[in-house]
Amino acid sequence: MGVIGALVLVVLVTTLMAVLLGLLGLGSLTGMTVFGGLLVVAVVSFLFVLAVAFAAQAVAGLAVGRLLLRGAGRSFRGGLGALAFGVLVVVLVAAIPLAGGFLEALVVLLGLGALLLARPGRQQMGGGAAASPAEDHPV
Repeated sequence: MGVIGALVLVVLVTTLMAVLLGLLGLGSLTGMTVFGGLLVVAVVSFLFVLAVAFAAQAVAGLAVGRLLLRGAGRSFRGGLGALAFGVLVVVLVAAIPLAGGFLEALVVLLGLGALLLARPGRQQMGGGAAASPAEDHPV
């Protein structure tokens, strides 16, 4: 269902509960229900944005680390070392006084793009051999 679907579901349930409580004459509970629903939406949204921002930087750091440490191999320790080194490089690049914010935004965008490309269930664009017209319409 995903985070967006869960947020929509929380908003719908909160709205229905508020209307039902209002119709039953329990107005004070209506306000508490709306407040609770908005609080849940705010907390879930904040946690989602926080996770996406850190995951994007971690993925970009892993890519940079693997690029700079080509001899690290594919072991767990090598990948962890590449991740640590890459995140260190990303943090140092983000600490540059004038260009750091712009470069960090660029790193986050590249990391989010990498996360979108690596998501499960994604269909490959191109890459495969195109079907000939004869295969589309058998005679």
